[in-house]
Amino acid sequence: MNIYEFASIINKDIETLYYGGTKSFITSFKHSETKNSPRDIVLESTYGSGKTYASSINDYTNKIRGKRMIFYATSKTDRQEYDVPALFELIKTEKWNEN
Repeated sequence: MNIYEFASIINKDIETLYYGGTKSFITSFKHSETKNSPRDIVLESTYGSGKTYASSINDYTNKIRGKRMIFYATSKTDRQEYDVPALFELIKTEKWNEN
């Protein structure tokens, strides 16, 4: 399974932004945070970064593998938690031309 298949299963959006000043991409699930295990109480804002779209996706994939994703953490009605597979596949091609 790769990150796009996981996003489809949990019905969540992955957001990738390009920052022209640093010429880098930043990737994360929208409205999400991570924690290392279900019992942890500390949430982290996690994102992937890279000079290409694919490298930012792969960096993010490596950072969230095996962790717990929390969406809308502060909401009493919309909060959702998902365990991220530890065996995510990395993406192998660029999604679009990055020139």
